[in-house]
Amino acid sequence: GEGYRVGFGECSGRILPAPK
Repeated sequence: GEGYRVGFGECSGRILPAPK
């Protein structure tokens, strides 16, 4: 997705890490 990158490898539109 778009936004902040998370450790899952995907990007989330939210600041908090998300599975997708």
